[in-house]
Parts: sequence; structure tokens; C-alpha cells
Amino acid sequence: MTIELSILIVSYNTKDLTLQTIDSVVRALKTDHALRKATEIIVIDNNSTDGSKTALAQLANTSDIPIVVLQQQENLGFAAANNEGIKRARGNHYLLLNSDTIVEEGALTHLWQVAHNTQYATYGILAAELRNTDGSLQPQGGDLPSLCSLINQQLFLDDIPFFGKRL
Repeated sequence: MTIELSILIVSYNTKDLTLQTIDSVVRALKTDHALRKATEIIVIDNNSTDGSKTALAQLANTSDIPIVVLQQQENLGFAAANNEGIKRARGNHYLLLNSDTIVEEGALTHLWQVAHNTQYATYGILAAELRNTDGSLQPQGGDLPSLCSLINQQLFLDDIPFFGKRL
């Protein structure tokens, strides 16, 4: 079967949390056999020293969902590590997770259905609800930047003397 969904998890000295995140992904896909077969998990390890490499390798060897571990030689940070994962990803869709994420049962199936079977299917980015450990809804920042906000920001920055110029 073709890989449709690549789930990327960046890890740096968060072995136990990362294993918990992967376990929650596997459990969330337990009843959705089609999506389960079309999913890969890519863990980008930023040169952890807490035993992550060994634990992730063992898990990758025993999982029925493909798990790819990309071992980095240094801590690239979250964004650069995700870029490395995306280069390796085989799926047409990417889901970026923090290493301390717990995915609820059915959440991936629901997100997949929203992305493909609703008016949101034309959007380039979707986000799930984030919940705190007590179940309360977690605020998610603000709106994504629009072209107008970027233009306004650029106009404003041009008014600041010496901004972006070397002295």
C-alpha cells in the first residue's frame, strides 16, 4: 500500500515522552486499518544522549507501522529537524508532532476525514484541537499570517531607522 501520511516527531533527550507519543499514535490508528497501513512514523532524533537511539531502534524493529529513525549528528532544533524528516517522508501529507504529544483514539481518523471529505479539503494546513492534561482546551496563539499582514509588517518595518541595516 502507498504511504499517504507521514507523521514526524522531533526528539531531543525526550526518550520516554517520544515513546509515549509513538504509542499514542499506534493506539489512535488501532481501528482505522486503511489509514494505519498508509501511515509511516518518522522520528528525527537531534543527537540525544538519553538512550533514545537504542530504544527507538528496538521499537522500529517490532512495530507493524513503519518507523524510520533519522539520527542527527547535532541538535538541529525543531524546524530544521522537521525539514530533514520531510525530505525523507514518503507520504503526500505531513503531520508534525511534538515529542510530548498524546494523540487521542480516533483523532487521526477524524483529522484525515476533515482533510479529505469536507469543505476544508482545499486548505493547505489543518490543525487539531490541543488539550491540556486536565482536558481543557489549550489556546493556540493567533491567526496565521496573511499576505495583508505581511505587507503591513513590511511597511511598518521600513519606518524604523536602521532596521535590518548594518552599522
